[in-house]
Amino acid sequence: MQGRYNVLFLCTGNSARSIMAEAIMNHKGRPNFTAYSAGSQATGKVRPEAIKLVQKAGLPTDNLRSKDWDEFFSFAMSIGTEAPARSPFGSLLLLTISRRDVFFLLNLRGNASMADKPSDLVQGTLDMLILKTLALEPMHGYGIAVRLEQMSKGVFRLNAGSLFVAFQRLERAGLISSEWKATENSRRAKYYVLTDQGRKRLNSETREWGRQVAAIARILEAS
Repeated sequence: MQGRYNVLFLCTGNSARSIMAEAIMNHKGRPNFTAYSAGSQATGKVRPEAIKLVQKAGLPTDNLRSKDWDEFFSFAMSIGTEAPARSPFGSLLLLTISRRDVFFLLNLRGNASMADKPSDLVQGTLDMLILKTLALEPMHGYGIAVRLEQMSKGVFRLNAGSLFVAFQRLERAGLISSEWKATENSRRAKYYVLTDQGRKRLNSETREWGRQVAAIARILEAS
């Protein structure tokens, strides 16, 4: 592969698997790849057993730290025992880490859909659903994902990458703002707040969505 790329490994706590992936990629991916890792709810501490495994592999650990996902680069990685079939990013380098050993499942994808299984969101609705969730109360990224899954009764499940892209887009548009706070578990997390402009947009899109849903229902019910 030609060129140089920055790579971000995303997970929740950024305390073990994504940390190990960062260390491995920085070692194996030279000189084309520079790896980083982050979490949607970073613990702020790297688990000692992860450090030991990296050291056992003969890799440096000096620069490994648990970080929030606010740092974003050229590629995104989904970390888990099963790699997702879809990604919100135009290009995705999939990586799977098993519990017994480490192996790479590489697959460059293009033109990927934004939503994950078990059900796809209708295009353009994710922003509206995030705004609606924040209209209830300020919330961090993981809390928003959980709330959407609960309110949809499990129909919509969103990964960290999907939400990250949406948060960045909404914040740039001035529809939400963010600030760092301590969570209920005494961890630091970025909380998102609906702005006045965001509330106006939500009201407008809700009315428009209702109009479209009613029109679709009339078409489907036509005999």
